Amino acid sequence: ADAFHMLFDCTALAIGLWASVVAQWPASERFTYGFGRVKVLSGFINGVFLLFIGSFVLLEAFQRLLAPPDIKSDKLLVVSVLG
Repeated sequence: ADAFHMLFDCTALAIGLWASVVAQWPASERFTYGFGRVKVLSGFINGVFLLFIGSFVLLEAFQRLLAPPDIKSDKLLVVSVLG
């Protein structure tokens, strides 16, 4: 779970960095308004991505409520305390 969390955070940061670089590009003949709106579009993409991930987590939570898995808590407690 933590690895996926880090993957999603890094992806969001990469999209934001890319949008910040592209937003500095000067206007062209095709994009006469410039590229400033790329920041807004990247924020929208990140928001849609977060909604997708959030709905997946919510679905997984409901499935675990209906059929809870057996968890061996002896090692889990040690790792949690150390973390």
